[in-house]
Amino acid sequence: MRKELSDQLFNTVDLGISRLKELNTDEFNSGRPQGKWAAQEIIGHLIDSAANNRQRFVILQYDQEQSFIRYNQDKWVELQDYRNSDWEFLIDLWAKYNRLIAKIISLIDDRNMSSPVKGGNSLTFRITEEEIEFAYLIEDYIIHLKHHLGQLIDI
Repeated sequence: MRKELSDQLFNTVDLGISRLKELNTDEFNSGRPQGKWAAQEIIGHLIDSAANNRQRFVILQYDQEQSFIRYNQDKWVELQDYRNSDWEFLIDLWAKYNRLIAKIISLIDDRNMSSPVKGGNSLTFRITEEEIEFAYLIEDYIIHLKHHLGQLIDI
């Protein structure tokens, strides 16, 4: 399962890079309703998600009892001023971060993939029970990533 998830993430990143670079962010952002994230903010949010989940995917390999705080996504996006960040830089950072995560996933011991982890709703995009399997958390990360990419491009 880890190989399939790792390959899925690598493939999503490879497909996403070319399509994101073709996106006209001025055109995309001009039609955004008040309070909706700009293209740069969506990718910034995905960078933040990668940063938080990278820690989870490493720590949960040796400490399934670890509890994680839920981050305030709107504040993270606002305080890092992604809206005014360079588009190419954001795409590059997003891609590199997710390639690192795909590598981490590929190295996870198979026994850990079915290990229960605590956190449930506080860790996941999809609503679920309080205790979940590590593999579910990884699948959920990829679903979340594709959800937000789908707001920008066909994926």
